Amino acid sequence: LAEFQDLKYNDSERYSWLKREERFMKELSVKEWSNVFKDRVIEAFNKFKKNDISISVHAASRLPRLNNGKNVLITDNEVIDFIKSGPNYVEGTNKNIYFDPEKQLAIIQNKETNDIVSIVRRKYMKEGWSDVVRDDE
Repeated sequence: LAEFQDLKYNDSERYSWLKREERFMKELSVKEWSNVFKDRVIEAFNKFKKNDISISVHAASRLPRLNNGKNVLITDNEVIDFIKSGPNYVEGTNKNIYFDPEKQLAIIQNKETNDIVSIVRRKYMKEGWSDVVRDDE
C-alpha cells in the first residue's frame, strides 16, 4: 500500500500510465477476439507506450488491419513518427486530426485524454476539419 501511495502521489506520470493500461486491459478483456489478435493489440499498445503515446483498444486493433493491399504500405513506426510530428487539423473542440493524403492515413486523438482513438485509411479530408493554429504562427 505504501508503494502504491508513493507511486500515486510522487510519480504522477507512471501512475497515469498504470491507470491507462488497466483501462485498456479491462476493455480488451471483454472483446470476443482470438488470443492471437488480442496479443497483437497488446503489442501495439506497448509499442506506442514506449513512445509515450496512449492508444485506445479500438485504435490498436486497427493497426494490424491498416495494410490491406489497397493502400500505400505504412509501418507502426511511421504512424508513431507521424503522431510525434503533431496534428495538422482539428475537429470540433475535442479532436486532434493527423492526416496524410499521400499515405491515405487519418489518426484521431481525443484532446481531453490525449488517447489516439482511431486510425483509418482515408483519401480525402473530412468536412468539418479545420487547420491547426500553431503557437509559432
